[in-house]
Amino acid sequence: MKASVLRIGNYVDTINRENKVHIPDGLPLKIGAIEFFKVKLYKIDEPFYAQSVYIKRSLSDIAPIPLTEEWLIKIGFKQNDLIKSEYNIGTERVAKIDHGFFFDRYHWEASKRIKYVHQLQNLYFELTGDELQIKETEKPLSETNNK
Repeated sequence: MKASVLRIGNYVDTINRENKVHIPDGLPLKIGAIEFFKVKLYKIDEPFYAQSVYIKRSLSDIAPIPLTEEWLIKIGFKQNDLIKSEYNIGTERVAKIDHGFFFDRYHWEASKRIKYVHQLQNLYFELTGDELQIKETEKPLSETNNK
């Protein structure tokens, strides 16, 4: 991946180069720093300041995460009850059309095709000034056990 398409806080995957087939690991991480040809990656479920350990990887070892309906829900979009292929967060909409996702602010004619989670994060931030982050759906076990 190119550093120019990434921002701190983007969710990415890493490429497993230990196998003969170089494929993404499937374990999403969050970018904490972008350095010269390298990035520092952190766990997605903890804030940067709370993590003492990070993974440093070359940009060539970073893979984008394909945008899926599951990822839309993870980052806070809710499925529109009337149009099952449309997801909303506030006034922003994403629709699944012809095997792809399109982000629309006002009209579908001016829509932007989105293939990866980091692209949606960047576009959403550019338009709204807010970050898209994974939303907690359940309480941590520590909170549940203390009651």
